[in-house]
Amino acid sequence: MGLVVLSLQFLPGKAFAVKGGYDGGFYLLSEDEKFKFQVNLRVIPQYQYEYKETRLDTSTFQFESVRTFFKGHSFSSKVLYMIAVDYADGGASLKDAYVDLNIVNYFNIRTGQFYLPINREDFYSSFGSQMVTGSIVSGHFGIGRDRGLMLSGGVGPLPLNYYFFFTNGDGANAANKNKEIMTGTRLEYIAMGKLTGYQGDPDYSDSPNLGFGATALYDFGSAKETAGFQEDVDLGIKPHENRLVRGDLDGAFTWMGFNLLGQWQFVYNTRFRSFDHGYLTQAGFFIVPHKFEAAGRYAVVIPDFPTPALALTGLTKDNEGSPNPIHELAGGLNYYFKGDKLKLQGEYKQILNVNGIRNLNDQVVRAQLFLQF
Repeated sequence: MGLVVLSLQFLPGKAFAVKGGYDGGFYLLSEDEKFKFQVNLRVIPQYQYEYKETRLDTSTFQFESVRTFFKGHSFSSKVLYMIAVDYADGGASLKDAYVDLNIVNYFNIRTGQFYLPINREDFYSSFGSQMVTGSIVSGHFGIGRDRGLMLSGGVGPLPLNYYFFFTNGDGANAANKNKEIMTGTRLEYIAMGKLTGYQGDPDYSDSPNLGFGATALYDFGSAKETAGFQEDVDLGIKPHENRLVRGDLDGAFTWMGFNLLGQWQFVYNTRFRSFDHGYLTQAGFFIVPHKFEAAGRYAVVIPDFPTPALALTGLTKDNEGSPNPIHELAGGLNYYFKGDKLKLQGEYKQILNVNGIRNLNDQVVRAQLFLQF
């Protein structure tokens, strides 16, 4: 870690020292350590080839992510902030922007725009992912980012963590389209050891780590799941929103370079009384400790019939009323040059019954270089 000390003077007789260097990111730290500013950069160039049975194949170089992170603390080490902006699509798109008030271990507050931790996959950013892409289960049931408030912390001496969140329910960079607030809670129990921010076990842990989680979420008045919502609002008509109940059960295990994770998710649409659910299992192992990893995943999404619970935003939105489960088979190889900060990843994925249409199958090959510093 490098260290630079600057003496800055803005007013006569007013000077202060600032320390700077690199420690997980380039940073500046005030002399009294009450203010810290850190910058990180993530660049993920990717090649993707898609083989589609009834549509045009694609072969393209693209950016999965080009992202800057600005983070640190202000006035106190207990007041943290994070701003993440992505430029992969050619413009600037706000991803995360939140403030954390880390008051005590058992009570913390986060407010702003952030990723909702509703399943096991959502706890790992692409920084710690052993697969190039997320599963179809997270693609169908996941919430992603939203704006709101989250309370979290540990439960005394118990190996138990809690989360309560209250958000708009309309996704990233969007205001609430109705008066309803999406509410949810998650509990996590660490049975053995500890769980890190990695899906795999790049640290080759000496002792086993095992944890379980459960989430319940109430999406009262989902504007995104209501056809013609904006048209009704413009006409002064009160929309009849779909009201959704979401849930998740998941677990993860790591030990000696091996990992296993699984999750089961569901959505119940109380308006149509329809029930979508799905599950996944994913495993990996470091063939060469700390360097070379192989991983695989099986996932399935089972939409309701004749009307899926997620008819407008899920995987079946292009073919409402399909009765066929959607399957995913995926395998990946990863080589870690400098841990998760610099790695080369490859993935082959096959999707069976795309959009729930029987025997409509896609195959996707992706390779990417992940760099973050």
